Amino acid sequence: MQDLNSQNSQFNFENKIQKVLLKTKRPIYREADIRHRFGQSLSGISHAIDLDNMCICIKTKWQQTKISNQEVMEFISNVNNLSLIIMKKCVGIFISNVDLSVVGQQQFDMENLKNQNHYTILSDSDYISLIKKIYYYFHSNGIWFYDGEDSMMVY
Repeated sequence: MQDLNSQNSQFNFENKIQKVLLKTKRPIYREADIRHRFGQSLSGISHAIDLDNMCICIKTKWQQTKISNQEVMEFISNVNNLSLIIMKKCVGIFISNVDLSVVGQQQFDMENLKNQNHYTILSDSDYISLIKKIYYYFHSNGIWFYDGEDSMMVY
């Protein structure tokens, strides 16, 4: 029963993040869209935003334990592969209620030293605080959110 609850939590979390991302007024691709458009092997990217000069790839994860190194490596591999396919730099953002494992964080750090694609994690066990971190990260990188009346949202 816990697996079912965690699957529902994950699905609900992905949908909530999708709704937040749609407020950017940019095309947002879900995992099925990404796989259909760029190849079935590109699983593990929950959302992608294709911008003029880069692509933002997002992995959402709502779980009880730290993000494993294997999940981090799979995400990095898929983001790097997508970057090669679209011939653009990608920013990989892992959004979660828990942190990466120590080894997972080291893997992100090593990838960031390569100066190809960039990786970061936005995590918080409090959903509202996590959403604020998402808004702040995007605003800091020049990507704005809009309310239902197309007024820019400022946080």
